[in-house]
Amino acid sequence: MMKLVYLISALSLCYPVYSERDTDCSSKLTPEAQLKCKFARKKRTSSLADRTSLALADRTSLASQINNDISLQVERMRDVNGVTTFQSTAITTINAAIVLFTKKNFTVHEITQGISTIAMGLWDCIDLFIPEPTKEHKVYQWFKKAWLATFTTLRSLDAAEIEGRVEAFNENGQGHEIAHVVYLCVDASLDLIDKFVNGTVAEKIMPWFVGVRAITKGTAKSWEAIANGEPDKAATAIYEAIREASEPLLPDSLKNNEIYKSITKVLDKQIGNLNKYVMAFKKDLAEVSICIRNTWSRPSKVAQKCPPGRQLWLQCCDMESSGMFIQQWEAGARDELLQFTRNTCGIKPDCNNNDECPMNFETQRCLAECPTGFREQKSKEFCWQDCPEDFPIQADNGQKCAKNSNALDMLNAERVAKGTAIAGGVFGFVHTLVNNNFEGAADSLNGVIESSVEFAATFTFARCKLPEVLPTVQC
Repeated sequence: MMKLVYLISALSLCYPVYSERDTDCSSKLTPEAQLKCKFARKKRTSSLADRTSLALADRTSLASQINNDISLQVERMRDVNGVTTFQSTAITTINAAIVLFTKKNFTVHEITQGISTIAMGLWDCIDLFIPEPTKEHKVYQWFKKAWLATFTTLRSLDAAEIEGRVEAFNENGQGHEIAHVVYLCVDASLDLIDKFVNGTVAEKIMPWFVGVRAITKGTAKSWEAIANGEPDKAATAIYEAIREASEPLLPDSLKNNEIYKSITKVLDKQIGNLNKYVMAFKKDLAEVSICIRNTWSRPSKVAQKCPPGRQLWLQCCDMESSGMFIQQWEAGARDELLQFTRNTCGIKPDCNNNDECPMNFETQRCLAECPTGFREQKSKEFCWQDCPEDFPIQADNGQKCAKNSNALDMLNAERVAKGTAIAGGVFGFVHTLVNNNFEGAADSLNGVIESSVEFAATFTFARCKLPEVLPTVQC
């Protein structure tokens, strides 16, 4: 019996001990078998550690290789072509997203689509830094999955802020609202880039995406300047933003006005198109947010009502024509005829409808008061319409009614007209840029100037809705 036990113990040394009850090498084994078991377990653990170490080494070398390849690609991108390609991609992305955000009767679906558009557009931007060999690694595909998942999470986590800002932009057209949505997406991109590459490489990529924020801010600022009728300031804001975004990306040898002018020329088309779209949206928004007030013509009539027994004569109730001139001349009272005398009126005529059409002594007529629905006097001839319930705010010195107090701030017709004149001459624009050391930038921003002129060209405000029944007053 003892021999059988030792035989089983010996056989157990030849095979790994895998059973759950024997994992501690102490269950029903001889002291020698226990020692062998522990040695085998240590050997297996050591092999696993070696394999883990090798795998970690492989991963470390892969990370080093990818970081090095991306770093070299970033350096290759640091020229005029690389900078303009990156920035053009970003601007085109923002434009596509804004089209979705401002879709008529937009829903949360359009907001989600807009965020997805920004996500894919910014992915196209980061993709410019990843060389083709790196894209063959599976980790690249996982990075793309993580990128898209990040923006899905962003859409969920910041839903209230994103939807609130998009709605605000659709209500008042203020550019900073939509700019903040872009900032959220850019910041999420930087967070993910920081996880994918090491600190050194991330530091090289970061200024490119910070530049997207700068151009977005400058473009939004230009929208306000265009609406204020100041295309010179709009163009200056764009140029300054492009320069701010480009300067950290270019080597010192390329930093000069001609290079910035070259970049500006390329980006002008995309920014000009974006401006045209946004300003057309602002125009539509303004046109549905503002209506022209109607007027009511005030009836008037000469006073004709005399007391009983009196007759109206020359606007007086107690005077009759004497017809004595010839008789007086024949009587010889000729000098007296040359003296001018004014007949005095003892009783003035009254208005037939004193309640609604009292005498107005400035016009010397019975003049209708401004009635319900048209209670504000415009002049002695007209009354302003009361602003309708859906356009309750008076705007533009009382000539228009607006849905809210911001409606005319983003669109002042007088300032827009002034802007057209400036854009036509361009002198003020060139003068401004030269004074700010932006020589040669004027002819690089034709698209921005054109968007200003187009914005100011035609405005058609609808008339405010009139009451169903117009007031009638008989004087």
